[in-house]
Amino acid sequence: MKIKNVTKKLSVLVSACVLTVSVGFNTNAETAEHECTFKGCNHTEIVFLDDVDKEKSQLIIDSIHGEGETRGIFCLFGHDLAKTSVQETIHRYYAQSPRCKRDTYDVTYCKRSSCSYSSTELVSSIRIACCS
Repeated sequence: MKIKNVTKKLSVLVSACVLTVSVGFNTNAETAEHECTFKGCNHTEIVFLDDVDKEKSQLIIDSIHGEGETRGIFCLFGHDLAKTSVQETIHRYYAQSPRCKRDTYDVTYCKRSSCSYSSTELVSSIRIACCS
């Protein structure tokens, strides 16, 4: 039963992320009139474009921001690698419009729970107009 609940919650989270990403792709610099009126508009959003469990997603986020890694004992002879793409949107990053920044990373990570190995590569960095 627990696995079904976790799967259900993960499905809702992934659906919300996909919706957020699709809305972001439809934003055009000339037509974006979004007014950031909610508290903490200068925040960062991270969207995983593939299904990654919660524990690994936090390790990947730490890796993107340059924090260390640990290797599990089972990885002494090689990692169980998987790949994903991650988008990081930093709101109100620039002083003038378009004010927000979206970085896309390709991430290779070890799927084993005892290992936090990951390798990140910045694929693109663009300015987007989502906050005024």
